Amino acid sequence: MGLAGRIDRGDQAEDRIMNKHISSAQRATEQLIRDAQVQLDGAIETNSWHRISDMEHYISGLKQAEVVYNHAIHKMKKEENELRELINSY
Repeated sequence: MGLAGRIDRGDQAEDRIMNKHISSAQRATEQLIRDAQVQLDGAIETNSWHRISDMEHYISGLKQAEVVYNHAIHKMKKEENELRELINSY
């Protein structure tokens, strides 16, 4: 097997590891949002308006962070694919 084949196998292993980490981080963020939603529901039931406001802002911030994180990952994967295409063209 040539160098390109060994590099490709190594890249595939790294991709699997990276995808596991990404998936784990996304699940953790989703769980944080679900937990915050439960707390928000509790605040609504008790008419705790300052807590409602705090939780709504917290959830909004988590969702914004999730969007930024997902965008960064998409950009990173796109750049990685472009580099692989460049390497394979030689």
